[in-house]
Amino acid sequence: MKLFGKKKPAVQEVSYEIFGGATVRKTEGSYEIAWKGSHPMSVKFSFPPEIEEGVKTERRQDMIRITSQQCRLRIVTKDGDMKAFISELKFLSP
Repeated sequence: MKLFGKKKPAVQEVSYEIFGGATVRKTEGSYEIAWKGSHPMSVKFSFPPEIEEGVKTERRQDMIRITSQQCRLRIVTKDGDMKAFISELKFLSP
């Protein structure tokens, strides 16, 4: 018997288009990805993000700067675990 609302799907996915770069910082027990858009955003993860080979980065100690001007952040939530994937933002030509 169903009482309230719909059951959430086992895997949820959200993506953000990031223009102007981003920063990945390692903090105590987590990783934080921060970027500026129409308003500053940041997301915390327990695992380091998977960065695609074509994305330009600079590494300094516990920080990774993403210097690609256009990239996509994809967040996948499965069984309570959040994972981040950063890839190049590709536009389809007409």
